[in-house]
Amino acid sequence: PALAQRSDRRRRKARRAAAAAPIEPPAAAEQPTEPELSRTERARAELQPLQPEERPPVIYVASAVAVLLGLANLILGIAAGAGAPDLVPAIVLLALMGVSAYGTWNLRYWGVLTMQAVLGISIVFSALFLIAPQPLTTTLAFVALIGLFGWIFWKLVKIMARIQMPNRPTG
Repeated sequence: PALAQRSDRRRRKARRAAAAAPIEPPAAAEQPTEPELSRTERARAELQPLQPEERPPVIYVASAVAVLLGLANLILGIAAGAGAPDLVPAIVLLALMGVSAYGTWNLRYWGVLTMQAVLGISIVFSALFLIAPQPLTTTLAFVALIGLFGWIFWKLVKIMARIQMPNRPTG
């Protein structure tokens, strides 16, 4: 019994000490270190806003890919012998890809973002097709698609940053 009373007293004492201790606020998120901060600032300083008629080469490629993906889907639907009701999704996708191509071509943020979403989804599905056994040519085609779409996606990230930039006053 004496042993049980001592452990009870210790627990009560520990609870009182914990209640009396000041409550510390949770640790704030770590601030970036100096090298990281300066690297980020340098990258932002190097970005220049896109000029009104400036179109980087990746914009041409992304717009063409959007149109080609929409047309390829429609052509595959027709070639598969789909009837008029079965072609509705292919026509809707063609329209969406056309809108995405238009937005990308005109350097609209939503257009480039939509194109990146399509590229990301295409990369994931291409990678999923590689899970099943495929002939070598099919495997190489999917790997090439993943590489091309990944490259376009990566290049569009910087374009999106340049589209978002406010025009800086000159002089």
